[in-house]
Amino acid sequence: MKRLTNEKLKKEFRKVNNNLIIAIVCLILGFICLGLGYYTENRTPKDTKYLNEIIESETSEKEDIKVNVKVSMEPVLFAKMSNNSTKKFYITADDKYYYIVSLTEAQYNDLKNTDLEKEPITIYGKTKLISSDIKRLAESYYNNAMEKEEDKIKTDEVFYKIFGDIYLDSTNEDTGSIILYVIGALCMLFWTCFFLAFIIMKVKLESSFKKIDDEELRKIESEIDDKDAFHYERAHLILTKNYIISFLSGFKALKYEDIIWLYEYRLRQYGMTTQKSIMVMDKTGKVKPLITLDGVTKKSKLVFDEIADTILSKNNKILVGYNKENKKKIKEEYNF
Repeated sequence: MKRLTNEKLKKEFRKVNNNLIIAIVCLILGFICLGLGYYTENRTPKDTKYLNEIIESETSEKEDIKVNVKVSMEPVLFAKMSNNSTKKFYITADDKYYYIVSLTEAQYNDLKNTDLEKEPITIYGKTKLISSDIKRLAESYYNNAMEKEEDKIKTDEVFYKIFGDIYLDSTNEDTGSIILYVIGALCMLFWTCFFLAFIIMKVKLESSFKKIDDEELRKIESEIDDKDAFHYERAHLILTKNYIISFLSGFKALKYEDIIWLYEYRLRQYGMTTQKSIMVMDKTGKVKPLITLDGVTKKSKLVFDEIADTILSKNNKILVGYNKENKKKIKEEYNF
């Protein structure tokens, strides 16, 4: 845009960079949130207790305690919740005791793909009471695996001596990390949208700007500086003595004398007008939007009507309104 000398035009052209700035901010926030989410999800929990210590404790409050256990035996699946396909229960052990644990698929795969006898892995979670169904299934699996009759579980006392009355649940999702991941994903989505909007607007502005020769550009800039010119910053529109300069969907410099039809387009949602646009047709038959404003506030309506009235005052031959009569006149006179 080196050809530009008018500050108002430069200011409007620079506004396209707002999308790029927002995109960069969204990108940075996205990386920060995703990074914090990953850190939160994978950080080593603090203030955890050894699982067997809680099992052997005589306290009555054994649930929802943060615990850890260093696993040295590959977990063996023995139960899967029928109402929750992600909830699976395994039997595993450290160098002293057997335990019942609930793992995610990713956690199980990590343990399965590691030589746990050489490199034990510590898993973390919260304690949960072993239900009667889990107890029954664990007992059944254990007994089927034992060849000797004397090694099988035959009483509740033996079961609790082997496995305890609680299990380690490491599938409790960290809502903090999930929230951060969601925010990060949304930021990345917004980054994509705003960056694409920047690229599209940049291309549209540059391609349409190239169609204006230097002589006409100097005339347009001169008229913009005139005291009678109106700059509607919120509508991205400038009205001069002979031109309508619009920055909606690119750069457009239209002469009033070239406009043959003007009408209002309304966007409705749930029966309410949420946006109003001024559409114009030029002598080539092209229909172009000049401005789009929200159709709710009184201020927007005043600005909208003022812009339409100003354009119509510059050319009294412009047909006004989208109706059958005007469509017929356009077709008869211009064959569009």
